[in-house]
Amino acid sequence: MTTPKEKIAITIPADLVEQAKAAVAHGQATSVSAYITHAVENTYGRDTMAGLIADMIAVTGEPTEEDYAWARQALGR
Repeated sequence: MTTPKEKIAITIPADLVEQAKAAVAHGQATSVSAYITHAVENTYGRDTMAGLIADMIAVTGEPTEEDYAWARQALGR
């Protein structure tokens, strides 16, 4: 099932418009709308703590027991 979409008008700097169009031309996005949607979704994901933690785990892997022990010591627990 796809998420319902809504058409809006936005004003963004011309260089960002060109960046989005170039991404489409190079096959990195299916459309300018898809490119912008992806950028907004990524920004929202990073703006949430869960998103930040997920990004960290994706890069470094799950925390080890040593990591948790260090955190407990650092927090005085």
